[in-house]
Amino acid sequence: MKERVYGEKVSIDTENTVSFYNQRAKTINNRKQEYTTVLLGDQDPDFSVKWDAYEKQLILPKLKLNQDKVILDIG
Repeated sequence: MKERVYGEKVSIDTENTVSFYNQRAKTINNRKQEYTTVLLGDQDPDFSVKWDAYEKQLILPKLKLNQDKVILDIG
């Protein structure tokens, strides 16, 4: 089985994916960093915090936000 798929659409087991994240959500209180619940940084929990900061630094300026804009982050 391939670990990663690039450049092609593949079907995924959506029930399995939902179950995976539901199980991770139950462990949020036991994690060093809550970000690892969704960012999957189990091996290095501090990296997920650094990644979150990096994404905000990279993306936020491109959004040109002001008080009149609202963002819905779905994943």
